[in-house]
Amino acid sequence: MYFRERGGGVQLIRTIYEKDKKRPKQEVLGRMPRRKLSVPDEVAAKLTDTEKDELSAYVERTRSLDLMRRKVEAHTIMHAITEAIGYARQVDDPAERDLLRQEFAQAIIALRRAAAVGARAAADESKSSEEDAEEGDEE
Repeated sequence: MYFRERGGGVQLIRTIYEKDKKRPKQEVLGRMPRRKLSVPDEVAAKLTDTEKDELSAYVERTRSLDLMRRKVEAHTIMHAITEAIGYARQVDDPAERDLLRQEFAQAIIALRRAAAVGARAAADESKSSEEDAEEGDEE
């Protein structure tokens, strides 16, 4: 079994050897959304145990790679921003410079919102651990 990524989905493909034609044939068993990586029940029913194991390994590997990619992007954001600023300083076209200014402003808003959500989550986590510690002291 192999997996073909197409746009926002992943095709699950089984290869079957046809004896009469003396060559392999590919059969698309179904599709799953790339963002969720969850197989619909009617597709899962068609899979053999070996194919289910292969699918699990594919999903685990894909999620792991996505996490690593996101982590690298998050940790290299300063470099990307520095490069973008350097490029923006060299732009002579007023329309492109205006477009970059707008995109920078949108990025600043998105970063501030993400930072605020992260700060709230950290505060909630610290508050809940303090409450747990207080309950432990009372016992």
